[in-house]
Amino acid sequence: MSSADGGGGYALELAPSKKTRIEPLGPAEQCTKLLVIGDTHVGRTEHPRTGEKIDPIGAFATAVDYGIEQGVDAVVHVGDIFHDTATPVQAAFVDVNVFDPLTDAEIPFYYVRGNHTATPGDEVLSERGETVFHLDTEGVAVGASTRVFGIDHHAEGRLPWSALAFPDSVSEPVNVLVVHQTLEQLSGRGPRSVDLGRVLRRSGSQFDLVISGHHHDASRGIGGARR
Repeated sequence: MSSADGGGGYALELAPSKKTRIEPLGPAEQCTKLLVIGDTHVGRTEHPRTGEKIDPIGAFATAVDYGIEQGVDAVVHVGDIFHDTATPVQAAFVDVNVFDPLTDAEIPFYYVRGNHTATPGDEVLSERGETVFHLDTEGVAVGASTRVFGIDHHAEGRLPWSALAFPDSVSEPVNVLVVHQTLEQLSGRGPRSVDLGRVLRRSGSQFDLVISGHHHDASRGIGGARR
């Protein structure tokens, strides 16, 4: 299918979790099933703009339970798992209600670091070495058909371009990149926005799908599917 202009010629979409949907990147019988979650901000109790009471831990656990029910191959988090205000008690709740079920189901949890973090949360992540893994530009194979790469958040969009080293080639037919940055193609040019095209040129344009956190609950779609 051809792509309409999504900023730099890429087909793009930005949508909140309420519009969750499943889209195959290849033949159904060969597809790797990923549950993608982002910006859970465990530690917040109110929405930052509306002041509405929120339950990030409950939402996080509900999403993971859904993934387990669907038999996903992995859970991928696009950053800001914990907010700066997360307490040891809240981190322990995530450990019990998110990571314990994933460990029991033998489903790995992959993540990139966002611009928010908390020491109790970092401790939980580091202690879950058998389930929780940090994504980088080397990538990790999920199933036989998919490789997932990650780039951590960098303030003001200052990615370490000289250090972004991707493999020259990989054996998996589907490649996914996870980032936690504001993208120019979705939010316009600005000092904090990262040009997706530059990232793809650095990688040799090998990605079938790029998933970005940090945009939160905006909703916007541009262009068609790009294969």
